[in-house]
Amino acid sequence: MRTAFAEQPGTTILAVGGGREGEPYRPGGWEVWSPLRPLRAAGRHEELVSRAQPLLDQGPPYPELLYNVACSEALLGRTDDALGHLRSAVDLMPELRAFARGDEDLAALRTKPAFTELIGE
Repeated sequence: MRTAFAEQPGTTILAVGGGREGEPYRPGGWEVWSPLRPLRAAGRHEELVSRAQPLLDQGPPYPELLYNVACSEALLGRTDDALGHLRSAVDLMPELRAFARGDEDLAALRTKPAFTELIGE
């Protein structure tokens, strides 16, 4: 449960988002991941992974960042790194399993038993 108070007259409080009723909000990290999206769109996966590393190191862990780094790593052939980041992403946000099942960026992982175990195919 969160509370907000307007301490100045004329203040407007706007609350957006949240989780399922009765569950705490879990940030996905969209605001952390978003500046790196143009690199992914341009196919600059090496640069994306390089620029994401400090964000991963300093934390906290954000599932959207982890998932998208895993996609770039898979496209670069770094399957062990990709599986590790994908596992962390799914641990934080289990609904990412559904995205991973059909994500072509992760095609290089589909033959790996660890992927099948993680995604449940």
